[in-house]
Parts: sequence; structure tokens; C-alpha cells
Amino acid sequence: MEQRRAFRYPTDLDADCRAGERAWSTRLRNISSTGCMIESPDPGFDVGSPMKVWIRGVPTIEGAIAWQHRGHAGIRFALPLSSALMAKLGFSPSEPSRAPATMRRGSGLHAQMIKRAELTGQAA
Repeated sequence: MEQRRAFRYPTDLDADCRAGERAWSTRLRNISSTGCMIESPDPGFDVGSPMKVWIRGVPTIEGAIAWQHRGHAGIRFALPLSSALMAKLGFSPSEPSRAPATMRRGSGLHAQMIKRAELTGQAA
């Protein structure tokens, strides 16, 4: 089973992305201090391609495409996000089960995986 480096928070945040010459608006479906999952309009990106992510109210986040699957892409951040930045986004590192106001429980791919894991008694 894959080991995560940081706790992932399900979310539904607006974001803008740029990979190479392509730029688009998207939704962040989950985020951790080390990466995020976005809705990806184009499966034509190469794994490892540089990516920039803008979320309202925070500095530009640089990273690279880690994976793509069924209209989603994983972004690995070049540098981990600080606790202060995670808190600014509404996530408390000391309370990983606390859901921020921006989260829509029950939506998105990550939430579906959590529900499935709860039903089967497995970790997501």
C-alpha cells in the first residue's frame, strides 16, 4: 500500500494553473503540504512537466505533474507548503480531521475513495 508523506485534506477550491504555454482555471479536489489533485482538462501533459498553481490569497505554488487519470492530475509541490500557508487555506495541521468551510463533504474523487474505504474498513 502506498505511504503518503502528508495528510490530504479533501477540498473544493478554485485555482488557476499553467503548464508550459497552456493556462486554465480548475478545481483543487484535495491538498496536502506536499501536493494536490486538480481537475485536468487535458490528458496530454507529461509526468514531470513543470506546473504552477495559483490559489486566491496565497503565493504561486510551483511543482510538477506526478500523475494523470480520468480527468484529474496529481501535482507534487517543489517545496512543501508551510504550516502557516496551510492554516491560511483553512487547514489545521494539528487537527487533520477538521474540515474547512471551503470543503464540500461528499464531492470529488477523494471523497468517493474515503466513502468506499469507510464501507470496506480499509484506509484510503
